Amino acid sequence: MADRYVISTIKDIILKIPPEKAKQFLHELETYIIEMQSTVMAAELFGGEEAKQLIIDAMQEHTTWIDDGINSATAHVTVNDEHIASLTFNGKDYKYE
Repeated sequence: MADRYVISTIKDIILKIPPEKAKQFLHELETYIIEMQSTVMAAELFGGEEAKQLIIDAMQEHTTWIDDGINSATAHVTVNDEHIASLTFNGKDYKYE
């Protein structure tokens, strides 16, 4: 089973991510950041400021990095504790569920 690291702060990155895995973590974090920025921009483009704000409000204050070697990022959209959708980005393609 893959190791999981819950990250809320820069301090968590420094203390929890093993040094030999830092480069992979940062690469996947970059993918996640780009994915979420694109999601926010798309929400605003297609749904206006209100849709954009819904996405921003649904963002979590933490992320869990799963060291599984897959090199993808998945964002789970939850509103009022109800799972609405998942978006997976592997660096080239998006997959919505």
